[in-house]
Amino acid sequence: MTKLLLENCFFIDVLDWNRHGYLRVATTFDRTWSLDGEEVGSLTCAAKRRTVALYGREGFFGSDVQKQCVDIVWTPCRFGGERPWLKCSAMRSGRRCSRRATKLYAFKSPFACRLCHQLAFASQYLPKDELNARKSQKIRRRLAGEGEVPDAFPPKPRGMHKRTFDRLRQLHDEAEEAAAAGLINFISRRILAAASG
Repeated sequence: MTKLLLENCFFIDVLDWNRHGYLRVATTFDRTWSLDGEEVGSLTCAAKRRTVALYGREGFFGSDVQKQCVDIVWTPCRFGGERPWLKCSAMRSGRRCSRRATKLYAFKSPFACRLCHQLAFASQYLPKDELNARKSQKIRRRLAGEGEVPDAFPPKPRGMHKRTFDRLRQLHDEAEEAAAAGLINFISRRILAAASG
């Protein structure tokens, strides 16, 4: 059975709200989702420090306007300050989940954590060689900064420790090698199948 993909769900992100200052004082804001430039869902969020009320509009949680309240929990950070979490209120195995998460997801149902909705990442269904190719690209993009993925391995960024750079280079090379081996294996199988057919 193929699980519902996390990338196909609506989500709310408490860290994003905190960055925008929505949790400092009681405030109301809208959250919308678009697909190909067309709005596919929207919420009105009434946030306070310890809770947020989510009001779904037309097309969300079905056709009727619905309300869901989600608790916000704050934990101290190691070097000072606090970090917010959303508390999952879904029922799982007859008990309230209460798991802390930075994001909660919804798809034709109220917002809950990834585990309660049994969501999978799209990358879980990718072939190993493609995962390795993405891993090497991600490392190159991290070292090169924003923009296009460079073809060649970028030079060490200013301020990065040489040991960190060398470790990333090794991870990159291993991922590239595995991706190339997977591609060669795939092509070899195709050639053998064509020759025998």
